[in-house]
Amino acid sequence: YKHTQMQSTFGVIMLALVGGVPRVLSLKQVLQHFVDHRHEVVVRRSTYELRVAREREHILQGLKVAVDNIDEVVEIIRKSKDTGEAGMKLRERFELSERQSDAILNMRLARLTGLEIEKLEAEIAEVTAEIGRLEEILGSESLRMSVIKEELLEVAGKYGDDRRTEILDVPADFSDEDLIAEEDMVITVSRTGYVKRIPPDVYRQQRRGGRGIAGMGTKDDDWVEHLYLASSHDYLMCFTENGQVYWLKVYEIPLGSRTARGKPIVNLLKIGNEEAIASIVPVRDFQEDRKLIFATQQGLVKKTSLAAYSNVRSTGINAINVVEGDRLIDVQLSDGTNDIMLGTRSGMAIRFAEADVREMGRTTRGVKGVELRSGDEVVGMVVVRRDATLLTLSPRYREDGPRRGGEGSYRFGRAHLRHPQRRREPAAGAGDSHDRSGHPGGSAREPGQGRRRRGCGSRSGRHGGCGDPTGRRVRRDRRGLRAHGLSRWANLRKTEPPVRWRRASSRSSRSAMLPPASRASRSARLSFR
Repeated sequence: YKHTQMQSTFGVIMLALVGGVPRVLSLKQVLQHFVDHRHEVVVRRSTYELRVAREREHILQGLKVAVDNIDEVVEIIRKSKDTGEAGMKLRERFELSERQSDAILNMRLARLTGLEIEKLEAEIAEVTAEIGRLEEILGSESLRMSVIKEELLEVAGKYGDDRRTEILDVPADFSDEDLIAEEDMVITVSRTGYVKRIPPDVYRQQRRGGRGIAGMGTKDDDWVEHLYLASSHDYLMCFTENGQVYWLKVYEIPLGSRTARGKPIVNLLKIGNEEAIASIVPVRDFQEDRKLIFATQQGLVKKTSLAAYSNVRSTGINAINVVEGDRLIDVQLSDGTNDIMLGTRSGMAIRFAEADVREMGRTTRGVKGVELRSGDEVVGMVVVRRDATLLTLSPRYREDGPRRGGEGSYRFGRAHLRHPQRRREPAAGAGDSHDRSGHPGGSAREPGQGRRRRGCGSRSGRHGGCGDPTGRRVRRDRRGLRAHGLSRWANLRKTEPPVRWRRASSRSSRSAMLPPASRASRSARLSFR
């Protein structure tokens, strides 16, 4: 708007001659002098038209006398020697003026027909009415002002055009959002916090076997972590790991090309360098019946109404109280009738009804959602409908009672269950054998023994869940599936190396196949057989 010609500002000195004297006038004075000028024009014009009408009436009255006495007029004209004598006799006989007598002498014989006599009488009546109208205008100032108004409206209707702008009854203050078109946008957020938006029509539709196109340029140690589709007028609620929430309009995100990296999100939000984004939730309206579900690393869950976060501030507000040693890992939007699934780092999963979690205020910690084993932590959460389909690594979940150990959603070797910073490298000369259970840690090859096959020690040698913790020496089975990306809560995106697994059942599992446990019960493990 600022760079268009929709509105232009320029200086004007309204200097004009008033009575022959130059004066600088205000807008009101200019309009008043214009009205006075139009008033003078109306008076002069009406005076002139009245004079012309009276002169015409005078001629018509003379012609009327001649028509009424046509036989006598013809006789006088026939007996006169010339035009001058005839005019003088007519003036003496009928008390006419010189102009009236001249008009009678110049009258054609065709004016003596009955039709012409009727036209003459109609013209006399019309001229008489016009004289009366003009005398009223000259005798009344209000009539003269109404004439000025009618003439201005006539000029506007003849030469004016429709307004090209629309005047609305809206508040005087405008924001950038009022001038931004509402359209869908694709928002991409990378792992290191680069964000951008791009129109959806940039991506062309491809077939099932297509490779796709690059949607965001990233560094070698970065990847696209979140992808959202939202309107340009929607809010992006950005939750940090320490429990703060910040708001960001979609149109405030820089519009980038398909291969651009975007802009660091810390430059768009007023957050500190030590804060990291844990989750982003796009919303349009802060409705009372919509809920936000929070999950922390130590297994706490919280349900709060979305309307509690309607007080948008650029500096952010506290979304959940996170204690020392814990951090927020995910926030999702729900309608209050779904189920909540939590997944832990050791491969445990639990499902319970969202109704089991009571609604809390904005500045609360939440309640325990899962009973964690020693050294375990929650790595992900899914808010899912009961009739939804989930893709997991197991064909089904067995039923479990409340406050039990739970059922595993995937199996790790011992090396994968340990924290990455606590892993120990094998001693020099140590072998890479595996025990029968499929976990590393077998003894080194003794002198004189045959070389043992690398793997888990099973006869088939197809165990894909074992290998070096770095992932470089894992047996790459053709039927294996990478655990990352198959389900959101099974993603070990921060600390775990890529792991390949054996193929799960080809049938998708329903979320309801995992019987609901009580909130804060221990999760359940499911292993591949």
